Amino acid sequence: MTYPTNTVEIALDFPFTTAGGIEIGTVTMRSPTVRDRVLRNKDKRPDIEADIHMIGSMCNLSFDDLMNMEGCDYLRLEQQFNAFLTPVSQRMKATS
Repeated sequence: MTYPTNTVEIALDFPFTTAGGIEIGTVTMRSPTVRDRVLRNKDKRPDIEADIHMIGSMCNLSFDDLMNMEGCDYLRLEQQFNAFLTPVSQRMKATS
C-alpha cells in the first residue's frame, strides 16, 4: 500500500519515551488518506480514543505511545491534522 508523500516533521516541546523504550523528540506526520477518514468513522471507540488511534497511524506511533505524550504536543498533532484538511491555497495564505 502506498501513502501520500506529503509529510510534516513536528518538533516536540517535551520529548517522551515510547512504549517500546525509544525516545521521541520529533514526530513525522503524513497527510491523511480517505482510508484514514473511513476507518476513523467506523471506529466504535469513544471519539477521543478513535482520534488518537487515527493520528497515531498517521505518525507511525501506537495509541500507547501517544498516551505518554505531553498534552500540548498532542494538540499540535491535532492542529497539523486539521491543517492537512485545509485546501493548499488557503494553507499558503495562512503562513504568508
